Amino acid sequence: MGSSQGLAGSSRHEVEGVFVSRDLAEAEFFVAIGATNHPEGLDVWEVSPPEGAAIEIRDGFVYLTAAVPAERLTLVRPAAASS
Repeated sequence: MGSSQGLAGSSRHEVEGVFVSRDLAEAEFFVAIGATNHPEGLDVWEVSPPEGAAIEIRDGFVYLTAAVPAERLTLVRPAAASS
């Protein structure tokens, strides 16, 4: 993510990690939140957490506290298909 805005337009991280969805319906919720700040659309990826990755829950949302290597990601739907 680097220095780009967060999904909902925040300028700083909410947590030290990356929010993930439990299913496609929850992913759609995040895509809808991001639609205003990312009109080009958002990719939806399937994440296979690394072994031993800490999975945390905050305010009902799930996030991983470790980086996810690229080989553990699978593109489910590219941004063009979600807009």
